[in-house]
Amino acid sequence: MSRRAWWAFAVMSVTWGASYLLIKIGIEGGVPAPDVAWLRRKLPKGRIAFGSNSREAQARMCAAGIGLAVLPAPLGDAMPELEAVDLGDPPPGRDVWVGFHQDLRRVGRLRALVDETIAALAR
Repeated sequence: MSRRAWWAFAVMSVTWGASYLLIKIGIEGGVPAPDVAWLRRKLPKGRIAFGSNSREAQARMCAAGIGLAVLPAPLGDAMPELEAVDLGDPPPGRDVWVGFHQDLRRVGRLRALVDETIAALAR
């Protein structure tokens, strides 16, 4: 398991008024995702400009200046158009789990993949 950092990102050249435009993820099992609830607390006057279950699509809309999005730090950091936005405290992180059948635990290729994935997530 690994804990992932998330940040609010936006195109800083966009002039933000009192009512922020927000980009959000869809509903997870009928319950808003933790970052949606966090955004609502931080920006209660914000209105949803775009919603998608794809973080890549959210990042692209954010980079186009559509609104502010909560993204995994590596995704937002990889887009030069975006800058992290300090809203006082960071959005809730997410745990990433890797699961596979126990019979495969000692398969060298799988172990190498898991080790490299864990190392990459730790960066």
